[in-house]
Amino acid sequence: MASRKKTALSLARSLAASRKTVNEEGEVGIVAIIELNGIDKTYQGNAQEVRALREITLKLEAGDFVAVVGPSGCGKTTLMNVLGCLDQPTGGSYKLNGQETSGLSDDELAEIRNKQIGFVFQSFNLLPRTTALENVMLPYLYSDGSVNTERAEQLLRRVGLGDRLKSWPNQLSGGQQQRVAIARALANNPALVLADEPTGQLDTQASGEILSLLKELNREGTTIVIVTHDLDVAAHARRVITLKDGAILSDEVQQGLQGGESA
Repeated sequence: MASRKKTALSLARSLAASRKTVNEEGEVGIVAIIELNGIDKTYQGNAQEVRALREITLKLEAGDFVAVVGPSGCGKTTLMNVLGCLDQPTGGSYKLNGQETSGLSDDELAEIRNKQIGFVFQSFNLLPRTTALENVMLPYLYSDGSVNTERAEQLLRRVGLGDRLKSWPNQLSGGQQQRVAIARALANNPALVLADEPTGQLDTQASGEILSLLKELNREGTTIVIVTHDLDVAAHARRVITLKDGAILSDEVQQGLQGGESA
């Protein structure tokens, strides 16, 4: 247990150091991880245009814990794709860690995804014929090719799977598979973790464990955005953004919650 806490503290310090900035007066501040200004996204349908996002403007700071909620068709998935550099907006500006992403090439966007964004999906997206450890090491193969086995092992211990390094996905429960996916998302020390319905395929107990883990990681400095339709899941976030018809309906900080605190 002491070793796990020491590892977590080391990772937290590394994250915190990389998320700070110093202005001209020498004052230390928190970096704005995400800056959206007037983001639009329009799809061309057969008969008419579909405007999926409408003038989305928001800013997320390093260490924030945000839930994006709303009914089906409100634009949650489209916003997730834009934030994850999986899709480009039709208009507006999106800065990630101060870098403008609108207009970048596919290769440049792929590099951002690999180095700055960690993804956690509802269906886990683990490769079935690779071990838990090998799944966590996959992001290294898509970056510079140098595999950091020690960090991958550290991350699996951090999420409570230090004894399952060589287990195949089909030997793990749903909650354990999602823990592997979270460890994989953290492999390259990303600025941002995007979680798309991370508890959608889990039972109540496993869902609670995953949410507790995400809150712990947030307290250690990881910026987390959860996209969910489940208001009980959203209640664990410090900030809840509600979408309707592609626009922000409300943006509220939950009373009494700081990033990662229990709801």
